[in-house]
Amino acid sequence: MRVIEIHEPGGPEVLTPATRDLPRPGPGEVRIKVAYAGVNRPDALQRAGLYNPPPGASDLPGLEAAGEVSALGEGVTEWQVGDKVCGLLPGGGYAEEVVTPAAHCLPVPAGMTLKQAACLPETFFTVWSNVFQRGGLQAGERFLVHGGSSGIGTTAIQLAHVMGARVFATAGTDEKCAACVDLGAERAINYRSEDFVEVLKAEGGANLILDMVGGDYLPRNVKALADDGRLVQIAFLQGPKVELNFAQLMMRRLTITGSTLRPQSDHAKAEIARALREKVWPLLEAGRIAPVMDRGIPAGPGRRRPCPHGKQRPYWQDRSQDLIRLGPCDRSRRPPRDPLGWNKAVKEDHMSGSFEILSGYPDDVLAVAAHGRIDGDSYDKTLEPALEAMVAKEGKAKLFYLLGDDFEGFTAGAAWDDARLGLQHLHDFARIAVVTDVGWIRGAVSLFGPLVKAPVKAFPLAEKDAAAAWIASNEPPETGYNVDASGKLSTPRS
Repeated sequence: MRVIEIHEPGGPEVLTPATRDLPRPGPGEVRIKVAYAGVNRPDALQRAGLYNPPPGASDLPGLEAAGEVSALGEGVTEWQVGDKVCGLLPGGGYAEEVVTPAAHCLPVPAGMTLKQAACLPETFFTVWSNVFQRGGLQAGERFLVHGGSSGIGTTAIQLAHVMGARVFATAGTDEKCAACVDLGAERAINYRSEDFVEVLKAEGGANLILDMVGGDYLPRNVKALADDGRLVQIAFLQGPKVELNFAQLMMRRLTITGSTLRPQSDHAKAEIARALREKVWPLLEAGRIAPVMDRGIPAGPGRRRPCPHGKQRPYWQDRSQDLIRLGPCDRSRRPPRDPLGWNKAVKEDHMSGSFEILSGYPDDVLAVAAHGRIDGDSYDKTLEPALEAMVAKEGKAKLFYLLGDDFEGFTAGAAWDDARLGLQHLHDFARIAVVTDVGWIRGAVSLFGPLVKAPVKAFPLAEKDAAAAWIASNEPPETGYNVDASGKLSTPRS
């Protein structure tokens, strides 16, 4: 069978087609002929070498898929060969066939395509188990979800809304906030211009918060909770370590809990699947909720095999879920706009970003500012020629990289792909300063740390002048964050 392997840690270009033997289902397992596989954050982390599959799991990425049952293991009675299913996988979804426990599969909801069904397992298992089982969300309660426009966020908003909760969400742009409201949020908070703590406190506090940000959001989440409120943590995009006053937990009777899905037992996942089939699948079949998809991507070796109708590079986006289509590239298979229509503004804005070469810096310093949403063309037209020109000069150059208030991220896979490939130039730089909003620091340095041998230092925007002074000199800075070889941050220098 055909598979997509990770031949070495890196960007999307390391996803490589290969051939392997068909897996055999063991007792209690089924084999699925994969039509579509979902693309989730853990796949991208595994591809980058930052997330190893657990012992016994396939080394291939892919944690969810939809297709037809092609073989049954011993003792399986609830499925028949030919049944259309979607399943939560231990790994291995980037393949034509994959094996998973039969109890982790669910029928494709009536009226849904395999494409839609492939987006269901990972987010719905996660949201149901954390928001409703662990978090105990009830009708009428105030529920806050961070990252409202992500795959987890769009699922949580819809489920909480249809279950009768008052839903609040955070997102980073007005367009994303509008999308959250369209999906059922009572109020969406642009975290760049509003304080979610103040918004929730004005409403009486959140009874439940679902957070995947961590870092300095942890103490802020505690402040935003109502008395007897619950905080459920499912990821740490800004790091797991923070100073927190635990006296508030006792005085206000707060609960902090959390979980990750993949390490849980097969039995626990089967119980979640049973609850979903009973409580959520009728809502999907009735059209009251639906997965939000970004796009479909033909399976292939990324940059090395261009699609006949344009570049098709496997990648992930935080705002929703992508799909890998395991079949030939065909324009007729390109996915329609999502039924809720909210991706339109985002997709049309892909070309709004740009790089600006800043003046007023020493000759050995390349000072660059990124504006808006950066795509691959922005990198090709401006940043790459400037990097090459600096490298061509005699002596070691320095890079001052500013991601200002109007920076909105790398929104296309091409941008991330091109930027990482272009970092080969940065091996010739003497030092690099990354200046950005605190919320962007970890994501920004993760682009540099693993690939660049030069010293990298990250500075908040408030310390822009200190960063400029450091980059222009050869002295150690008094502020900022050290970045190690894996892209991780140290504590600020004193």
